[in-house]
This record gives sequence, C-alpha cells and structure tokens, in this order.
Amino acid sequence: MLIHSTVAQTAAFLEAPWQGTPEAGDQLWTSVTLDSRQIQPGGLFAALRGAQQDGHAYLAQAAAAGASVALVETWQQEVPLAQIKVPCVRRALGRLAQQQRAAFTGQVIAITGNSGKTSVKTLVAHLLTHLGAKVLATRGNLNNDLGVPLTLFGLEPQQTHAVIELGANHLGEIDYLAGLVQPHVALITNVTGAHLGEFGSLEAIAQAKGELLAHLQPQGTAVLNADDVFFSYWHKQLKDPSVQVLTYGLHQGDLSVAAEIQLDLQATQAILCADQQRIPFTLDWPGQHNLSNALASLAVLQALGCPLDEAARALASLPEQQGRLHQFTTYAGAQLLDDSYNASPGAVKAALATLALWSGERWLVLGDLAELGEASAAIHRELGQEARRQGVTRLFALGQDAALAAASFGEGGRVFTSHQTLALALKQELNPQTCVLVKGSRRAGMDQVVQHLTASL
Repeated sequence: MLIHSTVAQTAAFLEAPWQGTPEAGDQLWTSVTLDSRQIQPGGLFAALRGAQQDGHAYLAQAAAAGASVALVETWQQEVPLAQIKVPCVRRALGRLAQQQRAAFTGQVIAITGNSGKTSVKTLVAHLLTHLGAKVLATRGNLNNDLGVPLTLFGLEPQQTHAVIELGANHLGEIDYLAGLVQPHVALITNVTGAHLGEFGSLEAIAQAKGELLAHLQPQGTAVLNADDVFFSYWHKQLKDPSVQVLTYGLHQGDLSVAAEIQLDLQATQAILCADQQRIPFTLDWPGQHNLSNALASLAVLQALGCPLDEAARALASLPEQQGRLHQFTTYAGAQLLDDSYNASPGAVKAALATLALWSGERWLVLGDLAELGEASAAIHRELGQEARRQGVTRLFALGQDAALAAASFGEGGRVFTSHQTLALALKQELNPQTCVLVKGSRRAGMDQVVQHLTASL
C-alpha cells in the first residue's frame, strides 16, 4: 500500500458518512479484502453485494478477524466495526484504488485484447524482473472492475513498474478500468472473437479494446499489433500528438521476426528484427501465437527504453503457465498439451496450429466455448473443420456446442456427457505416439479431464 489512510480521512476522501467510536476515526487501514475469511489485522473489508452472497452479512466475522473498517451500502448497527457508507462499494473501491495509483511514481503498463493478454502480462513482468526492475503484476486474471482495484492496492513505494491486465465483457468497462490505471504504455494484443456474444460484433470488441488508448499519459506509448485487422482503427483513436506509436507483428511492424522460424513443441527459434538489428532468440513457450506474444512484450520493453538484446535472451527461460499449452507426458506415455485454462475461437485455432507441430497422431479434446452469442453454432462447426484441416484424427467433445464441432469434424468425432467418461474413453486408447490437446472455455471445466488423466501418474 502506498497510502495508509485513517477511517476518517478515507470517509472524507469519498465524501461519505462514517460511524464508529471516536478512536476508530484515527485507525489506519493497511490492506483491502472482499472476503471476510482473508481479513488481515488493520484491513478494510469491502462488503460487496453479489448474486450469491452479501458481504454485509459478514461484518461480524471481519470485525472478529481484526478489520479496522468496512465499506458498506447500508449501516450494520449491531456490528462493533467502523463503517463508511457509500452508494456503491465497487465504485468506492475504484476511487480508493485510483488514489493509490496517483501516488505511484513508477512506470505503468496496461494490457488488453481478446487473447494473449495474460501471457503478455507474464512475459513483460518476467523480462522486467530479469533486467532488475521491481514489478507488480496482475495475479492470475484479476482484470475486471474488482480485480484491477485490488491489484492497484498492491502498489508499494519500492516498485518501479506495474503491469496491469484489463479485461471486459461490455462497452465502457475498459474505459473505466483504464481511467483507474492511467498507463504510460498501453498495449492491445488483438481481436479474436472472445466475448462475441456480449459485444455483438468484432467491431464492437475492437471499440471496447480501443477505449484504453484515451487514457494514455502524455508522452506515453501505444503498442499495437500491426498484423491485426483493427490496427488502423486503433491507430486513428490516438488524438494526443505527444503519444508515440510502436508496432509489432509476425509479418510487419517496428518489431518483427525474420522468415527463418523454427517451431516445435518445446521451443521456438527466431530472429528479432528491430531498429536495423537482427537478434537471434529462443522462446521457451511453443506456438506461433506465443511468438506474437513475445514480440508484444519486447515492444513494451523497447517503449520503456530497455535493451532489446538482453530482454530477448530472457525469453529462453520462462515460467510455466499451468493450463496454457503446458506439455507433459500423461497416461500410457502419450503427450498432453494442457490448454484448458480458457478459450476463444482464435485461441483454439492457435492451439491447433501448435498441435500440428506433433509428428505423430493428433487428438483434440474440446469443451464448449462460451459467450459467443448467436454465432456460437457456426463457430463451433468451423472449429471442427479447422481441426480436420490441421491433421487432427480424433475429436472428443464435451457439451452441446462442442458436439457441433464433433459433427462437422466427421469420422473420428465423439460426444461425451461428463469429464470422467471422456477421460476414461481417452485412457482406453492413448499410446506413446499420440498427442492430445485439451481446450475449452473456463466454465467448461476442461481441467477436470486433465486431472482424470493424470490422477494415476
């Protein structure tokens, strides 16, 4: 925490009434939590109202755990805990987080896009740390109107950089989040069709991601994917003449790669082309899409004035990403590509292209893709056809929408009704010559298939 405020000071900042003992007004709060079970002594408890739980019902637990104050929307008179009453706890958290951001003197990087943003966030944080920076990065994918404020509350005076991931499922969300973050460097990775159901069109998704650019700090840098079909649209959104534009792409941009790329399931060998430099490097993560993610991260490093050659060398030793094309030997000696963390149409196609690097038999385990709206059926059918084009010989589907992919895939497509029965069917046929890609949206829970396959290892 950069700013440790008292209860009274916080109420004044929020222009909100508070109640409690006179001594409570001078009490500092030094952390924030949304879960009464995770309260630290001296913490602020945000009593959120949700579809399943109401945080107001847990103020007594928060008080017993040593909380200093609670943000509430209605007074809880029977609880001996200082309370600040606000119209909306979510928005109040945002205002307090914005205050923390304003006190931060380091460089702030904001990353959004349909796919790749979590991977790029991880890459940027890794490269900066390798170069000696003290980095705060979004944990997991806490990238919404609650996750971003919680990340900003983690800012500390000794940190030199903050790498913040921004997600959205409706117009205006990135605009709000970027207003909290106020980045010095803003990166948009791509538009691949994720959340198509909520936005209604690819153009609306591009508009939502482009909301980030309006909040760039003066003299800041916009990092844009020159390969993306919406590159020109985003470029036109930049109205501040002091903002610099840095582009990247597999085929074009200020940072690109030479034609001689060597791809396999373990690593990628490539040559970075930037500023008339040719820098050979090894990327520890497989797949051409991760090569694009690596270029994005290097572009961010260049925008920050970091040496590209040293940053590129750090790509050879990256942290493992569970559920993101994590390769290991599984049941019966088969290879497993665990990409079960989440999925968008573009991400499935990228994973299939990576699976195609396997020289043996290729199988796809596919769960439903979510949030695709009326386009869902057509997209799933297209993915079944794409799997066939990429040399997949077996498709194991779970869910009604994934069943459409199995139908369009044709011979070798099968449909299952549970994770367990699907995993059992796989176990009966797996062999050392097989590589299995497991993919699906988060709500499809395809990590359960991975757990069934690895339970006896």
